[in-house]
Amino acid sequence: MSRHLPLITTRIQFTANKIPALPAITPRTFFAKAEGQSRDLTPSEHGASGDEEPGHVADENRVLADDESELSDDPEEVFASLVPKPAGEPGRPNSGGYSLEDALAPWGKEQLGKVMKFTKKMADLSLETKKSYSKQNTNQVARNHPILNKYEDHWPTRAILKMHLKATSENFRRDGLQRKRT
Repeated sequence: MSRHLPLITTRIQFTANKIPALPAITPRTFFAKAEGQSRDLTPSEHGASGDEEPGHVADENRVLADDESELSDDPEEVFASLVPKPAGEPGRPNSGGYSLEDALAPWGKEQLGKVMKFTKKMADLSLETKKSYSKQNTNQVARNHPILNKYEDHWPTRAILKMHLKATSENFRRDGLQRKRT
């Protein structure tokens, strides 16, 4: 004779909840496209008159030319538009970090390779060994590769430098251990 075991828990019923729409992170901006106009790659002189100040907008409804901008030179606005550093350590994507190649994918492999090569070259030539990697000067690399100015505190340079220092110190330790064994 077989008996069923008594139920020790009550049955749980799940109901489907409607998920609210995702919030808009940035406002959408639509720009009017003038029909029939060809795009000129050089700034046009036909719309400028001598009595207007540079950057003056005469009509609120006119479409800005390609070489004009409504952006201000306010340092706070420029700082707000910088790309922040991803969370975690470079080169450790499976341990809460990030892959440098993935984080900088918009650059393309060629541009990333050039920046990495130049950063490593500068590190080998002028690294201040009495300073930590975070205190190293990144301005030389940024001067040669202006794309780095879009990033907070030139974090791609610091990430490349950190990975380079890690690799060179590991190689030094490994070579030192091999010499002791022989």
